[in-house]
Amino acid sequence: MIAKKYSELIVKYPYLRQHQGDALIAATACVKNMALVTTNPRHFQPIVELTVMIFPDDFKEATNV
Repeated sequence: MIAKKYSELIVKYPYLRQHQGDALIAATACVKNMALVTTNPRHFQPIVELTVMIFPDDFKEATNV
């Protein structure tokens, strides 16, 4: 399933051909229905199928309890 999603992402987002590791990470997150947490969201934010959380920015409120 991850390989199929990887292939779909490569076709839909051609820039991922130059970032195959990121494509595999994104495919895994999509298939597992998980948010992707990253310090470098640039390659992931265009992927509409993916929920991207930026570390530490998206976690500051959780630590200010």
